[in-house]
Amino acid sequence: MRKRHVDEDHRGSARAFVLVLLTVSMLVHPGAQRQTSVGHADAPPYFGTLNSHSARAQSSFTTGIRTIEFVINWSRYEPQDGVFSQDYIASKQRELRTWLDAGMRPTLSLSLHYTPEWVCGLPGATFRDQFGTTTCQPPNMVFSETVRARIKRAIEHVATDFGAENFWAVRVQNGAMQGEIGYPPADGNRFWAYDDNASGGPDLPRTIPPRPHPDWVPGDVSTTPAQVREWFNWYMAALADAQDFQIAEYRRRGFTGPFWLIMPGSCCHVNEVERYLDGHLGDANQFIGQGSARWYMVRALKEKANVGVYTSSLAEAGGAQDSCQPGDASLSERDPVVDGFGAGRWIGFIAQKFGLLAAGENPGPAQSNGYGYGTGMMEAAARIAHSCGYAAMYWAHEDDLYSGGLLSHYESVIDHYDGG
Repeated sequence: MRKRHVDEDHRGSARAFVLVLLTVSMLVHPGAQRQTSVGHADAPPYFGTLNSHSARAQSSFTTGIRTIEFVINWSRYEPQDGVFSQDYIASKQRELRTWLDAGMRPTLSLSLHYTPEWVCGLPGATFRDQFGTTTCQPPNMVFSETVRARIKRAIEHVATDFGAENFWAVRVQNGAMQGEIGYPPADGNRFWAYDDNASGGPDLPRTIPPRPHPDWVPGDVSTTPAQVREWFNWYMAALADAQDFQIAEYRRRGFTGPFWLIMPGSCCHVNEVERYLDGHLGDANQFIGQGSARWYMVRALKEKANVGVYTSSLAEAGGAQDSCQPGDASLSERDPVVDGFGAGRWIGFIAQKFGLLAAGENPGPAQSNGYGYGTGMMEAAARIAHSCGYAAMYWAHEDDLYSGGLLSHYESVIDHYDGG
């Protein structure tokens, strides 16, 4: 294995490395530039880790890792409404300085799924499904302007406390599941669009119209298929609007991206969704109600400049169709071949079709299958990321690299895609 070049001047001040991104620049080698067209396997992904620890910053950098997840736990950051913990801020500022001094380019993760208790007491903070079930996990930033105002304030404080210029990328999510994009997770055919604001209440964000066909519920066959699609497109556009809102706020505060839209799993391909729509959503699986119809959400996005779709299920299962192919761009989303795309290729396909970046992470040990967790999954994830022209690949999780004996293998994988 060749000796990796390490910058001699990477230990400058914490704000000395402002990155100007032409979609995505600065690869593993200083000065190298990335092909900006997603889907071309002519450049390596930018390798990183999740659940990263600054005590390992220098050793990780030497390995070839160039970006890490910098987590800001919302509940610890703002334990009371409008009161930000100065002790927590000071601790995270020291951590950020360590990363920067080691040469890392952090990826910001304002972790909204660590929701402060006070948020659930805000007006409109709970979702309600068609059966009357309510939940504040995640808090309802889709249909509540009040909740959005608190998130806007948190983003503003992050920019002030940590400096937007110190982050290479930003993870965007609305607190669903384990920090991903979606409506509340639940068993059964549940759709979370029946709270008062979604029905046109006073706190509905002005960028979202009230729910169409207000008396209709999934499974009701009294509406036409066209009306069902109108309703579902509204449902997915509302979820997209919540992500547009965050990206716009980050931009306003000086963050330039890339902005990663964090999406779990490979569900749901267009043909599958269309079959459920033909059935008036009466037998839709739980992932449809959770907002996992990625194609429909991405189609509704307004914020697309330097935005990337991001899978949290890269190399989730073995299969011949998991790597992107040169002919993918010519396929229609309704082509039966696309139905077999695994999560990594599906995200790469969506990125191509909508002119977005792509990135991803492998599932953790508890969710792994197919390749199994370890070197096989690592090699597959890197291969898929490279074949699909991903801008970045993050390994979940850093602890497993160091405690599971995978660090040297990650170095060899990085070395392979960094030119050998």
